[in-house]
Amino acid sequence: MATNDFLPFGTGAGANVLSQAVWAALATRANGFQNGVADPQPVNKAIRQAAFCAAMIGQFTADYGGDALDNGDLPTFEANFKAALAAWIASGSSPIDLSSYVLRAGDTMTGLFTSPAGFKTASRALTTATTLTTADFGKFISLSSGSTFTTTFPTPVSNGSGLFTVFNNSGVAQTVSTPAGAFLGPGASSATTESVPAGSVYRYESDGSNWIRSVASNAPNALPKLSFIQTTQTWSRAAGATKAFILAHGPGAAGGGDPSGAGSAGGSGGGSGGWAMSLLDISSTASALVTIPSGGTGISGSTGGDGAGNTSFGSLVVAGPGSGGRPGSGGSSIPGGLAGVGITGQILGKGNPGATCFWASPDAGANGGPGLFGGAGRGGCDDGGSFPAVAGTLGSGGGGADASDGSSGAGANGGGGWCLVWEF
Repeated sequence: MATNDFLPFGTGAGANVLSQAVWAALATRANGFQNGVADPQPVNKAIRQAAFCAAMIGQFTADYGGDALDNGDLPTFEANFKAALAAWIASGSSPIDLSSYVLRAGDTMTGLFTSPAGFKTASRALTTATTLTTADFGKFISLSSGSTFTTTFPTPVSNGSGLFTVFNNSGVAQTVSTPAGAFLGPGASSATTESVPAGSVYRYESDGSNWIRSVASNAPNALPKLSFIQTTQTWSRAAGATKAFILAHGPGAAGGGDPSGAGSAGGSGGGSGGWAMSLLDISSTASALVTIPSGGTGISGSTGGDGAGNTSFGSLVVAGPGSGGRPGSGGSSIPGGLAGVGITGQILGKGNPGATCFWASPDAGANGGPGLFGGAGRGGCDDGGSFPAVAGTLGSGGGGADASDGSSGAGANGGGGWCLVWEF
């Protein structure tokens, strides 16, 4: 228990002090006691008033902050009093109702505390193109329209004195602009305009020449987002995303067929598609067409169909298809279909060719080429009976047809292309 040395004076029953009414009207109270013999009643009244207040402050300090000692150590007493104030407020004992703060239209804060327009924590809700001024520094800027518009900042000012917090409360990306300098910072555009993704909170501070941007938060439940796309569709950027890792894989080809007539070998395997990958800045890319071709189709007694075109994420990441396996031929080994290649991207990769069908095993087709994540189709065997050729998956080649001794057969289909998109 903390100690309070500052005690009340003259508070006992029948204490020899003036009444409050007499004390309030006493001329000596204004001029102070003069030379001569002092009347004990007014002296006791003056001492009691001072001691009473000192005792209250000392007791408050002891209750919440630490010792209140009459030892002449003013810095310690002051520090304990400050600690007592902080502890009292934190305890919830304060009568100040912080929930009464209300921001009204016109940026005027009302409640138990009030402030005129322009108060530093005031906000502005914008629904159309607006040019902010230096009077808006420190404000919370909410972009609230469902349509796109541009918010223009003032010219950057001296270091740290220009500050905005921008919340894009609309369902679409919005644009901010500066008449001088550029937007800098992690992932920033380094240009005079940049996009604020829907649902994001960006903080801008002037360095004297530019606006330095940091991301306070992104749209909730939006990031990171991983999409595995296997059908042609339009991709739309996730709210708050500024970067994306894209991996595109071309479609695989079908395995080679088996021509009619005894004595031929099985078909060779189809080649797998190529692949391409890139890490992209998508802050200005709202959508893109993702094209996913199907795998090649097996053709009875003939070369397997190639993959049906390029897999592409817009024009930014493109991967090519594999080539079809060849049909069996009596007395010779047949090489597999060629692998597809990456076409556009930061890193380009080649698929795997289909396996060769060797004449030494005339009753079996060859396996397709595996894609980046496997999935190659198995070659058929047993004259088209219990073990037919198996189709490829995930951009892999299909297996070649087995030799069926007299009737033609088709190789298995190749696997369709695919695209992986990881947004963050």
